[in-house]
Amino acid sequence: MLLPVWLSTARAAEDAGTAAGSGDPMSSAYLLKLIVGLLMVLALIFVFAWAARKMRLTPAGQQGVIRVLSAISVGQRERIALIQVGEEQILVGLSPGRMQTLHAMKKPVELTMPPAAEEGGFAERLQQFMKPEGRS
Repeated sequence: MLLPVWLSTARAAEDAGTAAGSGDPMSSAYLLKLIVGLLMVLALIFVFAWAARKMRLTPAGQQGVIRVLSAISVGQRERIALIQVGEEQILVGLSPGRMQTLHAMKKPVELTMPPAAEEGGFAERLQQFMKPEGRS
């Protein structure tokens, strides 16, 4: 009974010895390469998320009845937003867990779009972002 257990333990030790020479998954060099690779992937994800936010590639096209026309931060967690419902515009205060009407506009505010927002889709934005500052 003890002999098969002893043989299997010895065989496992031999297998571990031969595996160490051929890229053992538990060796420190392999684990270091694995951790560095994972950190590089995470860094790429954060870089792409930052670039998408800077280029405003997140879905901003609101086609429904309710639209956020403009918003500004007035504190760490407080915002003021101008929303449009149908033809009516309402100024609201937003904080965590609360939304309060500040003013209902009698006359709608005319918004002027910045030049970057008037341009077309992704291709134009990418070309503009990739263009060096010196060239036109």
